[in-house]
Amino acid sequence: MTVTPKAVAQLMAAELREHPQFLDDETAFKVLEQNFAQPALARAHNKGELHSFEKDGVCRAVFSLGVSVCEPFGFETEILDLHLSPRDAEALNWVQEKIGLLPPRTNLVRTLTLSSAHETLLPYLLAVGFGIDALELIGDTARSLERLLSVKKPMPNFQAAGLTHEPMTEKHLDEVVDLRRRTFMAQPAYCWFGAHPSHLEKYRQNMLRELQGDHWWWVVLDGKEVVGNFGSTVAPRNQLWGPRGGIEVVFEPKIRGRGLATTAYYLTLKGLKGKGLSVYKGATAQPAVMALGQIMGRQLQQIHLRSPADFSPAHFKSYLSVNA
Repeated sequence: MTVTPKAVAQLMAAELREHPQFLDDETAFKVLEQNFAQPALARAHNKGELHSFEKDGVCRAVFSLGVSVCEPFGFETEILDLHLSPRDAEALNWVQEKIGLLPPRTNLVRTLTLSSAHETLLPYLLAVGFGIDALELIGDTARSLERLLSVKKPMPNFQAAGLTHEPMTEKHLDEVVDLRRRTFMAQPAYCWFGAHPSHLEKYRQNMLRELQGDHWWWVVLDGKEVVGNFGSTVAPRNQLWGPRGGIEVVFEPKIRGRGLATTAYYLTLKGLKGKGLSVYKGATAQPAVMALGQIMGRQLQQIHLRSPADFSPAHFKSYLSVNA
């Protein structure tokens, strides 16, 4: 049986249905088929590997490996794709066997984005050299804002810390890119590709495009110096999740540890709510962000894995089983 993009997209959709925010309509399916399933199969067919588990003419699991330049990295990585319907015990056993037969990693970094529905596969993936890199968390904007205000009572601005904030414009872009470069060069575990020149150039191009339209990006200033950047992409017509945003916060070391990230989260969520973006998503390995995520009711949506990786499974114990 030939594995088709439609068959892979059906498995992807089954995984996403675990989250009520998923639109699950014909448009969303086409996006999965064209933007995710087709590239995964193309990688596998181009000197990669493709395996499928089929029964009674139905594709119940796909396991593929290939090399590509993908967002957000900006450079080649070896990408493992695996998809199966949640709670399909036979397919799960088949995938477990395939994980044990993975070929040795090449000189490229090997990555995998795993549906949270398949958390039970983590021990098998860890046994073959993967580590957990970050968690993709999803939340409802209004509910998260309400819970943040009730529990943390954030400051409405940064004035108490002697800082100001203003909308990010093109004039701030060089300083923001340099802030990211220095931040992730000093702490690569929290974004292993964040200081790579190819990624930073891609980030610059994407941000320049966003700044020319409707956006919710801000800079934190100490006088005229950019010491922080926070905010969100504005995606009012996201075809998988509906009106959607995210949250990203990058601070200079000298302003960290002062509770200012909570203010950045408050301002971002307030802006997303005002723009009608009811869902927000983002990946993190930061303990403070995961703790805030629990307060705000964010749920685990995906698990980002990498070989090699920096963290032990216990680093993510607020969202994952410590025994993972």
